[in-house]
Amino acid sequence: MILHRFHACLRVLPAAVALFAGTACADIQQEIQVLARQGNYPAALQKLDAALGQSPKDASLLFLRGVLLADSGRKAEAVAQYERVIEQFPELPEAYNNLAALTAASGQYDRARWALESALRADPNYALAQENLGDLYLRMAALAYEKAGRMAPERQPLQNKLQQLRTLDAAHPPAAAQPKN
Repeated sequence: MILHRFHACLRVLPAAVALFAGTACADIQQEIQVLARQGNYPAALQKLDAALGQSPKDASLLFLRGVLLADSGRKAEAVAQYERVIEQFPELPEAYNNLAALTAASGQYDRARWALESALRADPNYALAQENLGDLYLRMAALAYEKAGRMAPERQPLQNKLQQLRTLDAAHPPAAAQPKN
């Protein structure tokens, strides 16, 4: 299914965090990311929330909180966190990008499209958002073809198009950004 590729591209984007971090903040973030890689999300979030107590308007920490919430399965909280980041830092395209991943995963394709288009308005050269927008369009096309195929199963061109989309999806493994250390 095309959607799986879209989530994976967006699930981990803490690389953006490094773009906004100072040295001391970067050290804390590195510690938090180590805890998260170990699967210790409660400790990572506790350490992150303590850092946010000292720097409540730090874009990198606020963004990282969304990443940790999403990665720990707390999707609704992650959506709310990315919305707060977007409200405070509308120029941060990665927050829109990750919001798009979460909303697409829950079938909110129009909202995901808005988020990706907003990411591209914030940074027209943000290749990952452009790729994810393409993946979203592929998913929406697949859904339309599937629906048409149910209405007219005898139409072979529909089945061919759907098979081509599935082949395209299978040929391209997920692309994920990695954190910068």
